Amino acid sequence: MYASPSQLLSNSGLGKSKVSILLAARELSNRLKLEKIHANEFPVFQTNELIELIFLRSAKEKRECFYLGTFTPEKKLIHLELIAKGTLDEVGVYARDLVKLILDDGAKYAIIAHNHPGVSCSPSQTDYRLYSHLKNLLFQIEVDLLDQWVMGIDGVFSCESRSQIFVI
Repeated sequence: MYASPSQLLSNSGLGKSKVSILLAARELSNRLKLEKIHANEFPVFQTNELIELIFLRSAKEKRECFYLGTFTPEKKLIHLELIAKGTLDEVGVYARDLVKLILDDGAKYAIIAHNHPGVSCSPSQTDYRLYSHLKNLLFQIEVDLLDQWVMGIDGVFSCESRSQIFVI
């Protein structure tokens, strides 16, 4: 499910054509999940669909990727976007840029997420500092940062609840 094209090609019986079909099916599945999330009337940030979607998107990445999800006052998803790609072990984001994107969307709520490629979902002290700083900054402009999710090979960690919320 999370295999790269080269990993899939290393299996006997899978050629370029079949691998292309598998990768297209994975992308279609991700798009259908996002469409389903947009169509739902319930608060999507409490569902596993959004976590799973971001997890699946980031699982194939070899570099850290940073995502931003914005929500209406009714907690419907406005936008989910890959904001930045970094190196193997860090991704640079600026609070100013995140705040601008959130305000441009007219969002009342936001979620941030990033992956730890090939390692545990345990957040670093830098991850916690970013979450705390951005949460306080957004509070001043009446936007609630609901959570920061850290994706790893063992699942997803919630900085808000300080626990693993999705286990592989």
